[in-house]
Amino acid sequence: MNQTTTSPDPISEASQDSGAPLQQEDARPQPCAPQTLLLADDEEMIRKLFLRILTATFPGLQVEAAANGRLALESFKQQHHQIVILDVSMPEMDGIKAGRAIISHCSEQKWMTPHLVFCSGSLPTPELIDLAGDETRHIILKKPVTSNLLIETLQKLISSP
Repeated sequence: MNQTTTSPDPISEASQDSGAPLQQEDARPQPCAPQTLLLADDEEMIRKLFLRILTATFPGLQVEAAANGRLALESFKQQHHQIVILDVSMPEMDGIKAGRAIISHCSEQKWMTPHLVFCSGSLPTPELIDLAGDETRHIILKKPVTSNLLIETLQKLISSP
């Protein structure tokens, strides 16, 4: 006589014990807050100019500004922005360090990494090129950044997740 024994299924057994099904952790990262942008530049005049361009061109876009990378990182931790524009050369924390810190924070929090736009007044360093990768998610813009280039770049990024 053949007898087949099956061991109890720990997942269904646990759900029967508690009365509620067990949920497996969702592996997908939490998406960025749509239509949100964080601008970090230490030059107040550039911040004001970019803010004017951004609010006039993208009326539904929520825009925040920070005077350096450290403040940008603090702001980003409070609101998971879809796009972050970082000046490469800033006091306290430059754009490259801020970008790496944002990417690290996203990884720790299981958040989707935002689009990072780096604005550089000089030729991109190997470190910046490495961080930007193939420029499908992160982009390097050479200063001076024209309003047309800024608008064109952001139109592409806003429409992608």
